[in-house]
Amino acid sequence: MRRALFGVLLLIGITLAVKEGPCTISQPAHKFKCTSSGYFEVVQCIDDYCTCVDPRDGTEARHTRTISKTTQPECGMCHKEIVKVLDKKGNWFPQCNHKSGEYNREQCLKDDFCFCVDPKTGRRINSEVKKSSDINCSPHSFNDGDATYKPKNNYQEESPIGSPVCKLPKALGKMCSAAPSIRYYFDTETFECLAFRYNGCGGNDNNFDTQSECWSSCKLADFFSCSGLRKSARDFKGEHINCYAQPDSTKTQKCPAGYECINGPFTGLCCDKKNQDVFSRNYSPTCRKGKPVKVSSDGVDMVLLGKSCDDQFCPKKAECHQLEHFAHCCI
Repeated sequence: MRRALFGVLLLIGITLAVKEGPCTISQPAHKFKCTSSGYFEVVQCIDDYCTCVDPRDGTEARHTRTISKTTQPECGMCHKEIVKVLDKKGNWFPQCNHKSGEYNREQCLKDDFCFCVDPKTGRRINSEVKKSSDINCSPHSFNDGDATYKPKNNYQEESPIGSPVCKLPKALGKMCSAAPSIRYYFDTETFECLAFRYNGCGGNDNNFDTQSECWSSCKLADFFSCSGLRKSARDFKGEHINCYAQPDSTKTQKCPAGYECINGPFTGLCCDKKNQDVFSRNYSPTCRKGKPVKVSSDGVDMVLLGKSCDDQFCPKKAECHQLEHFAHCCI
């Protein structure tokens, strides 16, 4: 009887030892482990993998997800600092990268000052500036002309680009505790966001979780060109032929033989028909067996495309096929 009573009291004591907090009040779909203070433990193992989460709300830093439950994830120092702040009941938290748990390069002290830090360590690398001031914490040093793609050949157009980081080469990264995943990079040769298998760590900033994220970062909203940036037909003055259908048809110029009119938001370009046909075949491939693998991009199903089958971007059981410009997956 005494032993049973002792066991009940022990169980009650353990239950009371866990304070009420974000973790105990609102559990996500997966049962997360809580600290004695009621917050989320930074390392959580769910199903067949482990991952790091924000201790305040349990938001997963999805880039830390491991390949199995036997591998511990590498959690960012920012999440670890938050644990210390919570333990000390502090009122200022560092701003963390929600994907990796590392520090955001730009940190701000409430509404007053901002400064740049090393994302790995959180160490401050410049002096504070007023929050209303311009601050550039980018690790890259770019010139004004770096936001323009300047081809090294004579058949492509020089074109504006959303960010200089989009000109960085594709970087597969290195193997680490984080599980490999499919990412997207901006390919300047085709001016397209293409899939590749990212090894888990390292690489560069030309690395996006989704195709739409890549597009919004690298392609200007009103940008328009012939496929593959192929130069459009010019008139005798060396200017673009505008074949856009105007209300006054007399102002519409016709395309020369071998070219077709491709309409954009505000203009029409005379594009090489053979080049357009090749790219059309690459953008909308067919499979001898099965169907092309598609992914959702902003609610629209798009064919999953990579630059090369060597990029290993196809899902399991899918077969990769290479065409002239892109590779696609059949399943």
